[in-house]
Amino acid sequence: MEHRFMDEWKNLTPAQKARSCRRMAEEARALADAKRIPKNVAKSHVLAGRAMLVGGSADAAAEELQRAVDVADSVGHAALGWQSRFWLGHALQGRRSTQAGDVYRQALERVDVIAAELTDRSLRECFLRSGPVQKLRGALAAQAVHAKPSHPAGLSAREVEVLRLLASGATNARIAELLVISPRTVAVHITSILAKTGCPNRAAAVGFALRHGIT
Repeated sequence: MEHRFMDEWKNLTPAQKARSCRRMAEEARALADAKRIPKNVAKSHVLAGRAMLVGGSADAAAEELQRAVDVADSVGHAALGWQSRFWLGHALQGRRSTQAGDVYRQALERVDVIAAELTDRSLRECFLRSGPVQKLRGALAAQAVHAKPSHPAGLSAREVEVLRLLASGATNARIAELLVISPRTVAVHITSILAKTGCPNRAAAVGFALRHGIT
């Protein structure tokens, strides 16, 4: 039966595949709603959004994927939070390219948070080198070619927040408290800030912030 299904699937047009995926996603969402499993609801929105992308309905896909983002964030599911944003970025490409870049950066920030919480170095490196994460980085890099960075040195919005607090004299612990993130995540952001700005230390980063009006 499985082989027959695969043979039938190969013969479907992209539009038929999209309709099939959307139907399965709706069935999965109905089941998840009935059992009150929010993460599965988010997954069903992602599947439906991806199906709409295949069918060429980018605007409808963006709406569906935004619902996935909202549900993932409401339950604090970090993995679904970045994955749903990854696909939302795809849906926003073209007419809303600037917004797509922002969404990709938000996804990468959540990847950094997950990586910071992986205390096992080999596991962390494996995660950061994984195919999905590399695809996200590639999508963001490609987007940057067509859109002017909104912050100096290609800093993300979150990195600018961290740098602004750093320039104000805040410690890592205080930055973590103000931004409601872990001190380890703050350290990851600061490492990224130093790499992007070419600053050798925190003091130099503060000077960079002052020169670029990040205060």
